[in-house]
Amino acid sequence: MTISYPHLRLTKFTNRKYLKGNLRKIIEGIEISTENKYFCLRQCFGILPAWASPTKIKGLDISLDLLTIILFTMRKILQYTTMLLLTLCLFPACSEDDNNSSIHLTNGTTKEQIVFADASLKVGSINFTAEEPWKASIHPVENSTEEVDWLKLNSYSGNAGSYSLSLILQPNESGTDRSAYILLNCGTSQIRITITQTSVNEDGTRPDSPTYPGKKGNIKYIRMMEYDANGILSDIGELRFLYNRNEQVGMLVYKKQECEDNGKVDTEIDSIAITYAENLIQYHIQSKENGIPSADYAKGKIELGPKGYAHKGVCEKFDAEDNQLTRNSYELFYTTEAHLNQVKSTTNERSNEYRITWNNNNPTQVVWGSTSGPSFTDTATFTSYANQTDIDLNWLLMMQTEGWAFSSGDNYNIFSMLGYTGKRAQHLVETVHETDNTDFDRYSYTYEFNSANKPQKIIRKDLEGLTPEYVGCEIEIYYYK
Repeated sequence: MTISYPHLRLTKFTNRKYLKGNLRKIIEGIEISTENKYFCLRQCFGILPAWASPTKIKGLDISLDLLTIILFTMRKILQYTTMLLLTLCLFPACSEDDNNSSIHLTNGTTKEQIVFADASLKVGSINFTAEEPWKASIHPVENSTEEVDWLKLNSYSGNAGSYSLSLILQPNESGTDRSAYILLNCGTSQIRITITQTSVNEDGTRPDSPTYPGKKGNIKYIRMMEYDANGILSDIGELRFLYNRNEQVGMLVYKKQECEDNGKVDTEIDSIAITYAENLIQYHIQSKENGIPSADYAKGKIELGPKGYAHKGVCEKFDAEDNQLTRNSYELFYTTEAHLNQVKSTTNERSNEYRITWNNNNPTQVVWGSTSGPSFTDTATFTSYANQTDIDLNWLLMMQTEGWAFSSGDNYNIFSMLGYTGKRAQHLVETVHETDNTDFDRYSYTYEFNSANKPQKIIRKDLEGLTPEYVGCEIEIYYYK
């Protein structure tokens, strides 16, 4: 559990070679006799002239036979020529995945696909081979004016070769099914694939919705798309916020889908129930892995001091596989300005200490380590953007180096992101650095904002050791309307 780390297919008509061969067979196969001249003339003209009756035709000489053959053959040529012209007119300039196409679907990929309301990631949903450079685009279905903002692809273009595209989806909470289509263009060829997302979850239930929705402007859910150093999507995390009647966060649901090497997706769902009492806040985390409840669990609690901030807490995690319980107890200390500046913790009898330095109302340095061992220093810089969302995004998403991640005492940073560990940083974080004797990690953040001047997209770039800097995570934030 790493909550703190966050169609219409046209039948192919006959080609010229086929047409030529069959015309030859037609001509060679015609046998005209005086007994069938009536039939032949009728085939040529459709309606016989008045003088041409079966009895009169029967005695005609060979010239009529020759004329009949010529006329019959001309009629067949005209029929096949008309068919060929119609075929050419019916075919558009871009063909759809026929034998002459430069792009072909593979591995059983279908042109009509259905996904469930709670689907976040469908790995390898579109497999194809392209003989030329290709591009993909997403479009609303006919007669729809709605923008398709719920469906993305992990790639939109490429050179010739074999590809496997994954669908990246948002939960469907509209109450109705919704559809869009993907166009694959390659040279003069085109394939259309329709994606329909149902209004029900895979287990047949409706998507969860809070009994008490968050206030307008509160964060509804956050999506985190993680990439490796090669730019390949490795997993998708989604954190949903559900509120109680007192407008407090009462439930967190964290869903993580991780792409395995075999092409399958491993799904983990953590349900985090939060309860409130006088001067006491608790959480309990229960997990499911691929739909099966896990025996692992985690829980934590804090006691609030006179100013409403935590002054001590406990965090426990049970690992069923190892049958091991890890227990962390901690104390929190604050400056006169109510900024968290020290945490003392004990984890399974090992003591640790975190000392935080603040500058201009932002935490810029944490010195951390075991009280009996070496100390390390993590640093942070901040933007000029106000940290004003109801959930403290700094603690939730950005403060993720080892020193910062554990400096609030709670292993999962749940209480800090909810605002119970002192006054929050005034601004959104720009960079965090982690240094020790053997490693150097750096993370930087850029922001996009909505009309309410709240962040709606965050790009995290990672610099780990000697690896060149790369986009490690794309974060999308959605709010209650």
